[in-house]
Amino acid sequence: MDLVRTIVTSLCVSLAQQETPEPGAQEPPVQEKPPQKLTLEKVLEDMLRGLQDRPEEEGTVLERARRLEEKIQEIEKRPDREKWKEDLEHAKKQLEELRGTGWWGLGMTLVPLPRFRTERRDHVDPALPQTSGDTLTQFRWGAWLETILNQSVRMQLLIEQTRTWEANHGFLRQQDRTDLHRAKLDFRFYDYDLPLELSVGRMRFEIGEERMVGDDSWSNYDRSFDGARFFHREWLGEPLKSAYLDIEPSWGRPVTVEPGQTDDRDMNASDPDVNLYAFSTTLNLLDGTLLGLYFLKDDDLETIHVGERGVGGRRIESLGLRLKHDILPMFEVKGEGVWQWGSFAEDDHRAWAVHGAVRLHAIGTEPLMGVDLFGRGITFEVNFASGDRDPADGNHGTFLPPYPSSHALHGLADLVGWRNMQEYAVRWEIGLDGLIGINHEEDSGQSVLSVEIGFHRFFLAEERDGYYGPRGELIRRVPAGDVSRELGEEVDVALDLAGVISIGYARFQAGEFLSESGGGEDGDLFYFNFGYGF
Repeated sequence: MDLVRTIVTSLCVSLAQQETPEPGAQEPPVQEKPPQKLTLEKVLEDMLRGLQDRPEEEGTVLERARRLEEKIQEIEKRPDREKWKEDLEHAKKQLEELRGTGWWGLGMTLVPLPRFRTERRDHVDPALPQTSGDTLTQFRWGAWLETILNQSVRMQLLIEQTRTWEANHGFLRQQDRTDLHRAKLDFRFYDYDLPLELSVGRMRFEIGEERMVGDDSWSNYDRSFDGARFFHREWLGEPLKSAYLDIEPSWGRPVTVEPGQTDDRDMNASDPDVNLYAFSTTLNLLDGTLLGLYFLKDDDLETIHVGERGVGGRRIESLGLRLKHDILPMFEVKGEGVWQWGSFAEDDHRAWAVHGAVRLHAIGTEPLMGVDLFGRGITFEVNFASGDRDPADGNHGTFLPPYPSSHALHGLADLVGWRNMQEYAVRWEIGLDGLIGINHEEDSGQSVLSVEIGFHRFFLAEERDGYYGPRGELIRRVPAGDVSRELGEEVDVALDLAGVISIGYARFQAGEFLSESGGGEDGDLFYFNFGYGF
Protein backbone atom coordinates (compact mmCIF):
# COMPACT_ATOMS: atom_id res chain seq x y z
CA MET A 1 0.00 0.00 0.00
CA ASP A 2 2.78 2.47 0.91
CA LEU A 3 4.66 1.41 -2.22
CA VAL A 4 1.67 2.24 -4.47
CA ARG A 5 1.20 5.59 -2.72
CA THR A 6 4.93 6.35 -3.09
CA ILE A 7 4.98 5.60 -6.82
CA VAL A 8 1.87 7.71 -7.50
CA THR A 9 3.29 10.60 -5.45
CA SER A 10 6.63 10.38 -7.28
CA LEU A 11 4.91 10.55 -10.66
CA CYS A 12 2.88 13.58 -9.58
CA VAL A 13 5.99 15.31 -8.24
CA SER A 14 7.81 14.59 -11.51
CA LEU A 15 5.03 16.19 -13.55
CA ALA A 16 4.77 19.19 -11.25
CA GLN A 17 8.51 19.84 -11.20
CA GLN A 18 8.58 20.13 -14.96
CA GLU A 19 6.09 23.02 -14.79
CA THR A 20 7.47 24.79 -11.70
CA PRO A 21 10.70 26.87 -11.62
CA GLU A 22 13.20 26.40 -8.85
CA PRO A 23 12.95 28.81 -5.88
CA GLY A 24 14.52 32.20 -6.69
CA ALA A 25 14.89 31.49 -10.41
CA GLN A 26 13.32 33.72 -13.06
CA GLU A 27 10.91 32.02 -15.35
CA PRO A 28 12.15 32.35 -18.97
CA PRO A 29 9.84 33.34 -21.77
CA VAL A 30 7.69 30.55 -23.05
CA GLN A 31 9.11 30.76 -26.56
CA GLU A 32 12.68 30.27 -25.23
CA LYS A 33 11.90 27.18 -23.11
CA PRO A 34 9.85 24.52 -24.84
CA PRO A 35 8.00 22.13 -22.53
CA GLN A 36 9.98 19.05 -21.44
CA LYS A 37 8.87 15.61 -22.52
CA LEU A 38 7.96 13.06 -19.90
CA THR A 39 10.32 10.24 -20.88
CA LEU A 40 10.22 6.68 -19.62
CA GLU A 41 13.70 7.14 -18.11
CA LYS A 42 12.51 10.19 -16.16
CA VAL A 43 9.47 8.35 -14.81
CA LEU A 44 11.57 5.34 -13.75
CA GLU A 45 14.14 7.59 -12.07
CA ASP A 46 11.49 9.41 -10.02
CA MET A 47 9.78 6.16 -9.08
CA LEU A 48 13.02 4.66 -7.79
CA ARG A 49 13.92 7.85 -5.96
CA GLY A 50 10.53 7.73 -4.29
CA LEU A 51 11.16 4.14 -3.22
CA GLN A 52 14.44 5.17 -1.69
CA ASP A 53 12.94 8.03 0.33
CA ARG A 54 10.11 6.51 2.31
CA PRO A 55 10.40 8.28 5.68
CA GLU A 56 7.43 6.49 7.17
CA GLU A 57 9.13 3.10 6.74
CA GLU A 58 12.93 3.23 6.62
CA GLY A 59 15.50 4.16 9.21
CA THR A 60 15.19 4.96 12.87
CA VAL A 61 12.59 7.35 14.21
CA LEU A 62 15.17 10.13 14.52
CA GLU A 63 16.37 9.60 10.94
CA ARG A 64 12.82 9.69 9.61
CA ALA A 65 12.11 12.83 11.61
CA ARG A 66 15.19 14.55 10.17
CA ARG A 67 14.16 13.69 6.61
CA LEU A 68 10.63 14.95 7.23
CA GLU A 69 11.93 18.23 8.68
CA GLU A 70 14.08 18.74 5.57
CA LYS A 71 11.09 18.04 3.34
CA ILE A 72 8.93 20.53 5.24
CA GLN A 73 11.61 23.23 4.99
CA GLU A 74 12.01 22.61 1.26
CA ILE A 75 8.27 22.96 0.61
CA GLU A 76 7.91 26.09 2.77
CA LYS A 77 10.67 27.82 0.77
CA ARG A 78 8.93 27.26 -2.56
CA PRO A 79 7.22 30.32 -4.08
CA ASP A 80 4.35 28.06 -5.18
CA ARG A 81 3.99 26.33 -1.81
CA GLU A 82 0.20 26.65 -1.97
CA LYS A 83 0.25 23.96 -4.65
CA TRP A 84 2.03 21.71 -2.20
CA LYS A 85 -0.29 22.39 0.72
CA GLU A 86 -1.53 18.80 0.89
CA ASP A 87 2.03 17.38 0.88
CA LEU A 88 3.04 19.88 3.55
CA GLU A 89 0.17 18.92 5.85
CA HIS A 90 0.91 15.26 5.20
CA ALA A 91 4.56 15.67 6.21
CA LYS A 92 3.65 17.66 9.33
CA LYS A 93 1.16 14.97 10.31
CA GLN A 94 3.81 12.27 9.89
CA LEU A 95 6.27 14.28 11.97
CA GLU A 96 3.74 14.74 14.75
CA GLU A 97 2.80 11.06 14.82
CA LEU A 98 6.45 10.02 15.08
CA ARG A 99 6.28 11.28 18.63
CA GLY A 100 4.29 8.12 19.30
CA THR A 101 3.88 5.23 16.90
CA GLY A 102 3.84 6.53 13.34
CA TRP A 103 1.42 7.79 10.72
CA TRP A 104 -1.91 6.01 10.36
CA GLY A 105 -3.12 7.37 7.05
CA LEU A 106 -6.40 9.02 6.16
CA GLY A 107 -9.84 7.65 5.35
CA MET A 108 -10.27 4.21 3.77
CA THR A 109 -7.82 2.28 1.60
CA LEU A 110 -8.49 -0.94 -0.33
CA VAL A 111 -5.49 -2.38 -2.18
CA PRO A 112 -4.88 -5.76 -3.85
CA LEU A 113 -1.45 -7.14 -2.90
CA PRO A 114 0.08 -9.82 -5.16
CA ARG A 115 3.10 -11.98 -4.52
CA PHE A 116 4.66 -14.48 -6.91
CA ARG A 117 7.62 -16.79 -6.40
CA THR A 118 9.12 -19.54 -8.46
CA GLU A 119 12.09 -21.64 -7.41
CA ARG A 120 14.03 -24.63 -8.63
CA ARG A 121 15.91 -26.95 -6.27
CA ASP A 122 18.37 -29.58 -7.47
CA HIS A 123 19.54 -32.02 -4.77
CA VAL A 124 19.06 -29.31 -2.12
CA ASP A 125 16.78 -31.30 0.18
CA PRO A 126 18.52 -33.16 3.04
CA ALA A 127 15.14 -34.51 4.21
CA LEU A 128 14.87 -36.46 0.92
CA PRO A 129 18.47 -37.14 -0.18
CA GLN A 130 17.34 -39.26 -3.15
CA THR A 131 15.23 -36.47 -4.68
CA SER A 132 17.11 -35.14 -7.70
CA GLY A 133 15.15 -31.93 -8.07
CA ASP A 134 11.96 -30.06 -7.36
CA THR A 135 10.26 -27.02 -8.86
CA LEU A 136 7.83 -24.81 -7.00
CA THR A 137 5.62 -22.03 -8.28
CA GLN A 138 3.72 -20.09 -5.67
CA PHE A 139 1.20 -17.31 -6.06
CA ARG A 140 -0.26 -15.46 -3.10
CA TRP A 141 -2.65 -12.58 -3.31
CA GLY A 142 -4.23 -10.49 -0.64
CA ALA A 143 -6.88 -7.81 -0.25
CA TRP A 144 -5.90 -5.11 2.22
CA LEU A 145 -8.50 -2.85 3.84
CA GLU A 146 -7.55 -0.07 6.22
CA THR A 147 -10.19 2.20 7.69
CA ILE A 148 -9.53 5.18 9.94
CA LEU A 149 -12.70 5.36 12.00
CA ASN A 150 -11.42 8.46 13.81
CA GLN A 151 -8.12 9.86 15.08
CA SER A 152 -8.11 7.28 17.87
CA VAL A 153 -9.41 4.11 16.22
CA ARG A 154 -8.14 2.27 13.15
CA MET A 155 -9.26 -1.05 11.63
CA GLN A 156 -7.07 -3.27 9.42
CA LEU A 157 -8.09 -6.38 7.47
CA LEU A 158 -5.93 -8.58 5.24
CA ILE A 159 -7.28 -11.69 3.52
CA GLU A 160 -4.72 -13.93 1.80
CA GLN A 161 -5.01 -16.85 -0.55
CA THR A 162 -2.12 -19.09 -1.63
CA ARG A 163 -1.75 -21.48 -4.53
CA THR A 164 1.23 -23.77 -5.16
CA TRP A 165 1.96 -25.80 -8.28
CA GLU A 166 4.49 -28.40 -9.47
CA ALA A 167 6.06 -29.18 -6.09
CA ASN A 168 6.93 -32.87 -5.65
CA HIS A 169 7.77 -32.62 -1.95
CA GLY A 170 4.69 -32.69 0.31
CA PHE A 171 6.12 -30.04 2.62
CA LEU A 172 6.62 -27.64 -0.29
CA ARG A 173 3.06 -28.27 -1.49
CA GLN A 174 1.73 -27.08 1.83
CA GLN A 175 -0.66 -24.21 1.26
CA ASP A 176 -3.27 -22.19 3.06
CA ARG A 177 -6.19 -21.85 0.66
CA THR A 178 -7.80 -18.81 2.29
CA ASP A 179 -6.61 -17.08 5.44
CA LEU A 180 -7.81 -14.11 7.41
CA HIS A 181 -4.22 -13.12 8.07
CA ARG A 182 -4.86 -9.79 9.78
CA ALA A 183 -7.99 -8.47 11.46
CA LYS A 184 -7.33 -6.00 14.21
CA LEU A 185 -8.39 -2.78 15.85
CA ASP A 186 -5.82 -0.21 16.95
CA PHE A 187 -6.67 2.24 19.72
CA ARG A 188 -4.59 5.33 20.45
CA PHE A 189 -4.79 7.31 23.66
CA TYR A 190 -2.91 10.45 22.56
CA ASP A 191 -5.91 12.68 23.23
CA TYR A 192 -5.49 11.80 26.89
CA ASP A 193 -1.80 12.82 26.85
CA LEU A 194 -0.82 9.15 26.96
CA PRO A 195 1.48 7.98 24.12
CA LEU A 196 0.04 4.46 24.19
CA GLU A 197 -1.33 2.24 21.44
CA LEU A 198 -3.35 -0.95 21.96
CA SER A 199 -3.85 -3.50 19.17
CA VAL A 200 -6.44 -6.27 19.55
CA GLY A 201 -7.26 -9.07 17.10
CA ARG A 202 -5.22 -11.01 14.53
CA MET A 203 -1.78 -9.61 13.71
CA ARG A 204 1.90 -10.32 13.13
CA PHE A 205 4.39 -10.47 15.97
CA GLU A 206 8.01 -9.46 15.37
CA ILE A 207 10.80 -9.18 17.92
CA GLY A 208 14.25 -7.86 17.08
CA GLU A 209 15.70 -9.29 13.88
CA GLU A 210 13.07 -12.08 13.99
CA ARG A 211 15.40 -14.87 15.04
CA MET A 212 13.04 -15.70 17.89
CA VAL A 213 9.66 -14.39 16.70
CA GLY A 214 8.92 -13.23 13.17
CA ASP A 215 6.88 -13.83 10.03
CA ASP A 216 7.05 -16.94 7.88
CA SER A 217 5.91 -15.37 4.61
CA TRP A 218 8.48 -17.26 2.52
CA SER A 219 6.65 -20.50 3.25
CA ASN A 220 3.38 -21.49 1.63
CA TYR A 221 1.46 -20.13 4.55
CA ASP A 222 1.93 -16.93 6.51
CA ARG A 223 2.08 -16.90 10.31
CA SER A 224 -0.04 -14.58 12.42
CA PHE A 225 -1.32 -14.48 16.02
CA ASP A 226 -4.65 -13.90 17.74
CA GLY A 227 -3.92 -11.70 20.71
CA ALA A 228 -3.23 -8.22 22.04
CA ARG A 229 -0.27 -5.88 22.03
CA PHE A 230 0.54 -2.62 23.79
CA PHE A 231 3.07 -0.10 22.50
CA HIS A 232 4.50 2.87 24.40
CA ARG A 233 7.28 5.25 23.38
CA GLU A 234 8.95 7.21 26.19
CA TRP A 235 11.12 10.15 25.12
CA LEU A 236 14.05 10.78 27.45
CA GLY A 237 14.19 14.46 26.46
CA GLU A 238 12.54 16.63 23.85
CA PRO A 239 10.46 14.50 21.45
CA LEU A 240 12.18 13.88 18.11
CA LYS A 241 15.36 15.47 19.49
CA SER A 242 16.45 12.95 22.09
CA ALA A 243 16.89 9.30 22.91
CA TYR A 244 13.75 7.24 23.40
CA LEU A 245 12.60 3.96 24.91
CA ASP A 246 10.07 1.63 23.26
CA ILE A 247 8.10 -0.71 25.52
CA GLU A 248 5.95 -3.48 24.03
CA PRO A 249 4.14 -6.20 26.03
CA SER A 250 2.08 -8.71 24.01
CA TRP A 251 0.22 -12.00 24.14
CA GLY A 252 -0.91 -14.22 21.30
CA ARG A 253 -1.94 -17.64 20.02
CA PRO A 254 -0.34 -18.69 16.69
CA VAL A 255 -2.49 -19.21 13.61
CA THR A 256 -0.59 -21.65 11.40
CA VAL A 257 -0.93 -24.64 9.11
CA GLU A 258 0.81 -27.74 10.40
CA PRO A 259 3.90 -28.72 8.36
CA GLY A 260 3.25 -31.09 5.48
CA GLN A 261 -0.49 -30.46 5.30
CA THR A 262 -2.77 -28.69 2.87
CA ASP A 263 -5.39 -26.78 4.80
CA ASP A 264 -8.70 -26.49 2.95
CA ARG A 265 -10.47 -24.69 5.77
CA ASP A 266 -11.44 -21.08 5.35
CA MET A 267 -10.26 -18.50 7.88
CA ASN A 268 -7.97 -20.62 10.07
CA ALA A 269 -8.37 -20.54 13.82
CA SER A 270 -5.71 -20.27 16.50
CA ASP A 271 -4.96 -23.03 18.99
CA PRO A 272 -6.20 -22.20 22.52
CA ASP A 273 -3.63 -24.55 24.07
CA VAL A 274 -0.63 -22.73 22.60
CA ASN A 275 0.28 -19.30 24.02
CA LEU A 276 3.14 -16.86 23.57
CA TYR A 277 3.72 -14.15 26.17
CA ALA A 278 6.29 -11.49 25.31
CA PHE A 279 7.71 -8.32 26.78
CA SER A 280 10.31 -6.30 24.91
CA THR A 281 11.94 -2.94 25.48
CA THR A 282 14.41 -1.13 23.25
CA LEU A 283 16.56 1.90 24.05
CA ASN A 284 17.50 4.02 21.00
CA LEU A 285 20.25 6.60 21.54
CA LEU A 286 21.08 9.68 19.48
CA ASP A 287 24.19 8.13 17.95
CA GLY A 288 22.20 5.19 16.57
CA THR A 289 23.09 2.81 19.39
CA LEU A 290 20.38 0.27 20.14
CA LEU A 291 20.07 -1.76 23.34
CA GLY A 292 17.17 -4.19 23.60
CA LEU A 293 15.91 -6.60 26.23
CA TYR A 294 13.08 -9.12 25.83
CA PHE A 295 11.39 -11.93 27.72
CA LEU A 296 9.37 -14.73 26.09
CA LYS A 297 7.17 -17.41 27.64
CA ASP A 298 6.28 -20.14 25.15
CA ASP A 299 3.59 -22.57 26.38
CA ASP A 300 2.46 -25.49 24.20
CA LEU A 301 0.27 -27.69 26.39
CA GLU A 302 -1.26 -29.78 23.61
CA THR A 303 1.47 -30.81 21.19
CA ILE A 304 3.11 -34.07 22.17
CA HIS A 305 6.89 -33.69 22.25
CA VAL A 306 9.09 -36.74 22.68
CA GLY A 307 11.68 -36.24 25.38
CA GLU A 308 14.21 -38.47 27.07
CA ARG A 309 11.95 -39.24 30.04
CA GLY A 310 8.64 -39.40 28.21
CA VAL A 311 6.20 -37.31 26.17
CA GLY A 312 4.43 -34.06 26.99
CA GLY A 313 4.05 -30.38 26.25
CA ARG A 314 6.49 -27.51 26.18
CA ARG A 315 6.95 -24.70 28.70
CA ILE A 316 9.99 -22.62 27.83
CA GLU A 317 11.04 -19.15 28.96
CA SER A 318 13.65 -17.08 27.13
CA LEU A 319 15.57 -13.98 28.18
CA GLY A 320 17.27 -12.15 25.33
CA LEU A 321 19.60 -9.17 24.95
CA ARG A 322 20.25 -7.22 21.73
CA LEU A 323 22.93 -4.64 20.92
CA LYS A 324 23.84 -2.47 17.96
CA HIS A 325 26.59 0.14 18.17
CA ASP A 326 29.07 1.99 15.93
CA ILE A 327 32.41 1.61 17.68
CA LEU A 328 33.97 3.72 14.92
CA PRO A 329 32.29 5.53 12.00
CA MET A 330 33.19 2.64 9.71
CA PHE A 331 32.91 -0.16 12.27
CA GLU A 332 29.48 -1.40 13.41
CA VAL A 333 28.85 -4.30 15.78
CA LYS A 334 25.59 -6.15 16.37
CA GLY A 335 24.78 -8.97 18.71
CA GLU A 336 22.01 -11.00 20.29
CA GLY A 337 22.21 -13.51 23.11
CA VAL A 338 19.45 -15.70 24.57
CA TRP A 339 19.24 -17.92 27.64
CA GLN A 340 16.40 -20.46 27.98
CA TRP A 341 14.98 -22.54 30.81
CA GLY A 342 11.82 -24.55 31.49
CA SER A 343 10.58 -28.02 30.49
CA PHE A 344 10.41 -30.00 27.27
CA ALA A 345 8.07 -33.01 27.58
CA GLU A 346 9.22 -34.53 30.90
CA ASP A 347 12.78 -33.20 30.62
CA ASP A 348 14.37 -30.17 32.24
CA HIS A 349 15.28 -27.63 29.57
CA ARG A 350 18.40 -25.44 29.64
CA ALA A 351 19.78 -23.94 26.42
CA TRP A 352 21.39 -20.85 24.97
CA ALA A 353 22.26 -19.16 21.68
CA VAL A 354 24.27 -16.20 20.45
CA HIS A 355 24.49 -14.11 17.28
CA GLY A 356 27.35 -11.71 16.55
CA ALA A 357 28.16 -9.57 13.52
CA VAL A 358 30.70 -6.93 12.54
CA ARG A 359 30.03 -4.65 9.57
CA LEU A 360 32.87 -2.73 7.91
CA HIS A 361 31.69 0.03 5.62
CA ALA A 362 33.21 3.03 3.90
CA ILE A 363 31.99 6.60 4.36
CA GLY A 364 32.23 9.38 1.80
CA THR A 365 33.61 7.24 -1.01
CA GLU A 366 32.55 7.93 -4.57
CA PRO A 367 30.86 5.07 -6.47
CA LEU A 368 32.99 3.55 -9.22
CA MET A 369 31.03 3.74 -12.49
CA GLY A 370 27.79 3.86 -10.52
CA VAL A 371 28.72 0.92 -8.28
CA ASP A 372 29.13 1.46 -4.53
CA LEU A 373 31.50 -1.33 -3.54
CA PHE A 374 31.95 -0.65 0.18
CA GLY A 375 29.33 1.91 1.25
CA ARG A 376 26.84 -0.79 2.18
CA GLY A 377 29.56 -2.84 3.83
CA ILE A 378 31.04 -6.27 4.38
CA THR A 379 29.60 -8.19 7.34
CA PHE A 380 31.34 -10.99 9.24
CA GLU A 381 28.89 -13.10 11.21
CA VAL A 382 28.97 -15.88 13.80
CA ASN A 383 25.92 -17.83 15.00
CA PHE A 384 25.70 -20.52 17.65
CA ALA A 385 22.78 -22.44 19.19
CA SER A 386 23.29 -25.12 21.80
CA GLY A 387 22.44 -28.78 21.27
CA ASP A 388 21.69 -31.74 23.53
CA ARG A 389 25.02 -33.18 24.64
CA ASP A 390 23.66 -36.45 26.04
CA PRO A 391 20.36 -37.86 24.65
CA ALA A 392 19.92 -40.13 27.68
CA ASP A 393 20.57 -37.93 30.76
CA GLY A 394 17.03 -36.56 31.13
CA ASN A 395 18.07 -32.99 30.39
CA HIS A 396 17.09 -31.23 27.19
CA GLY A 397 19.77 -28.87 25.84
CA THR A 398 18.59 -28.08 22.30
CA PHE A 399 17.93 -24.36 21.84
CA LEU A 400 14.32 -23.72 20.70
CA PRO A 401 13.41 -20.39 19.09
CA PRO A 402 9.59 -20.52 19.24
CA TYR A 403 8.48 -18.79 16.00
CA PRO A 404 11.51 -17.71 13.94
CA SER A 405 11.46 -16.09 10.53
CA SER A 406 12.30 -18.80 8.03
CA HIS A 407 14.13 -17.09 5.15
CA ALA A 408 17.69 -15.85 4.64
CA LEU A 409 18.78 -15.64 8.27
CA HIS A 410 21.28 -18.43 7.60
CA GLY A 411 21.66 -18.44 3.84
CA LEU A 412 19.28 -18.20 0.88
CA ALA A 413 18.71 -21.96 0.54
CA ASP A 414 17.02 -22.05 3.99
CA LEU A 415 18.65 -25.34 4.98
CA VAL A 416 19.73 -24.65 8.57
CA GLY A 417 17.87 -23.30 11.60
CA TRP A 418 19.08 -21.72 14.86
CA ARG A 419 19.18 -25.05 16.74
CA ASN A 420 22.22 -27.19 17.54
CA MET A 421 24.36 -25.30 15.03
CA GLN A 422 27.49 -23.29 14.46
CA GLU A 423 27.74 -20.92 11.53
CA TYR A 424 30.52 -18.72 10.20
CA ALA A 425 29.46 -16.35 7.43
CA VAL A 426 30.51 -13.30 5.45
CA ARG A 427 28.15 -11.09 3.44
CA TRP A 428 29.14 -8.36 0.99
CA GLU A 429 26.43 -5.95 -0.15
CA ILE A 430 27.17 -3.82 -3.21
CA GLY A 431 25.00 -0.80 -3.97
CA LEU A 432 23.95 -0.36 -7.59
CA ASP A 433 21.86 2.78 -7.18
CA GLY A 434 24.22 4.80 -9.35
CA LEU A 435 23.41 2.58 -12.31
CA ILE A 436 19.77 3.71 -12.19
CA GLY A 437 20.38 7.36 -11.41
CA ILE A 438 20.05 7.42 -7.60
CA ASN A 439 22.89 8.96 -5.59
CA HIS A 440 23.16 8.61 -1.81
CA GLU A 441 24.55 11.70 -0.10
CA GLU A 442 25.38 9.81 3.06
CA ASP A 443 25.85 6.29 4.33
CA SER A 444 22.47 4.84 5.22
CA GLY A 445 23.30 1.14 5.09
CA GLN A 446 20.48 0.66 2.56
CA SER A 447 20.16 0.66 -1.21
CA VAL A 448 17.26 0.65 -3.61
CA LEU A 449 19.12 -1.65 -6.01
CA SER A 450 21.78 -3.92 -4.58
CA VAL A 451 23.49 -7.26 -4.97
CA GLU A 452 24.62 -9.34 -2.01
CA ILE A 453 27.25 -12.09 -2.12
CA GLY A 454 27.45 -14.45 0.83
CA PHE A 455 29.41 -17.44 2.09
CA HIS A 456 28.25 -19.70 4.95
CA ARG A 457 29.90 -22.65 6.67
CA PHE A 458 27.73 -24.83 8.94
CA PHE A 459 28.51 -27.32 11.72
CA LEU A 460 26.53 -29.18 14.35
CA ALA A 461 27.11 -27.89 17.87
CA GLU A 462 26.70 -31.41 19.32
CA GLU A 463 27.21 -34.49 17.14
CA ARG A 464 24.80 -36.60 19.25
CA ASP A 465 21.98 -34.14 18.67
CA GLY A 466 20.18 -33.63 15.36
CA TYR A 467 20.31 -31.44 12.29
CA TYR A 468 17.37 -28.99 12.27
CA GLY A 469 15.79 -26.95 9.50
CA PRO A 470 14.84 -23.24 9.55
CA ARG A 471 11.44 -23.86 11.21
CA GLY A 472 12.84 -26.19 13.84
CA GLU A 473 11.99 -29.42 12.02
CA LEU A 474 14.30 -32.34 12.81
CA ILE A 475 15.89 -33.47 9.53
CA ARG A 476 18.39 -36.10 10.66
CA ARG A 477 19.87 -37.44 13.88
CA VAL A 478 22.58 -39.94 14.85
CA PRO A 479 22.25 -40.52 18.65
CA ALA A 480 25.50 -42.49 18.79
CA GLY A 481 27.37 -39.42 17.61
CA ASP A 482 29.97 -41.30 15.58
CA VAL A 483 29.74 -38.89 12.63
CA SER A 484 31.33 -35.62 11.58
CA ARG A 485 29.83 -32.34 12.76
CA GLU A 486 30.39 -30.69 9.36
CA LEU A 487 27.04 -29.91 7.68
CA GLY A 488 28.32 -28.11 4.61
CA GLU A 489 29.03 -24.83 2.85
CA GLU A 490 26.81 -22.45 0.93
CA VAL A 491 27.53 -19.63 -1.55
CA ASP A 492 24.76 -17.09 -2.24
CA VAL A 493 24.18 -14.34 -4.78
CA ALA A 494 21.04 -12.19 -4.59
CA LEU A 495 19.85 -9.13 -6.52
CA ASP A 496 17.24 -6.95 -4.82
CA LEU A 497 15.17 -4.00 -6.07
CA ALA A 498 13.55 -2.05 -3.21
CA GLY A 499 12.39 -5.27 -1.57
CA VAL A 500 9.85 -5.71 -4.38
CA ILE A 501 11.79 -7.83 -6.89
CA SER A 502 14.50 -10.27 -5.85
CA ILE A 503 16.48 -12.90 -7.76
CA GLY A 504 18.72 -15.33 -5.93
CA TYR A 505 21.02 -18.29 -6.48
CA ALA A 506 22.53 -20.59 -3.84
CA ARG A 507 25.09 -23.36 -4.23
CA PHE A 508 25.26 -25.83 -1.35
CA GLN A 509 28.15 -28.24 -0.91
CA ALA A 510 27.21 -31.12 1.39
CA GLY A 511 29.48 -31.84 4.34
CA GLU A 512 30.62 -35.11 5.83
CA PHE A 513 27.71 -35.33 8.29
CA LEU A 514 25.18 -35.69 5.46
CA SER A 515 27.19 -38.30 3.58
CA GLU A 516 27.88 -40.31 6.77
CA SER A 517 24.31 -40.17 8.12
CA GLY A 518 22.22 -41.25 5.16
CA GLY A 519 23.29 -39.45 2.03
CA GLY A 520 23.52 -35.93 0.75
CA GLU A 521 24.68 -34.31 -2.45
CA ASP A 522 25.80 -30.89 -3.57
CA GLY A 523 22.85 -28.87 -4.76
CA ASP A 524 21.60 -25.66 -6.36
CA LEU A 525 18.70 -23.32 -5.70
CA PHE A 526 17.39 -20.57 -7.97
CA TYR A 527 14.43 -18.32 -7.20
CA PHE A 528 12.61 -15.29 -8.55
CA ASN A 529 10.31 -13.39 -6.21
CA PHE A 530 7.97 -10.46 -6.85
CA GLY A 531 5.65 -8.96 -4.30
CA TYR A 532 4.97 -6.19 -1.84
CA GLY A 533 2.73 -5.40 1.06
CA PHE A 534 2.90 -8.72 2.95
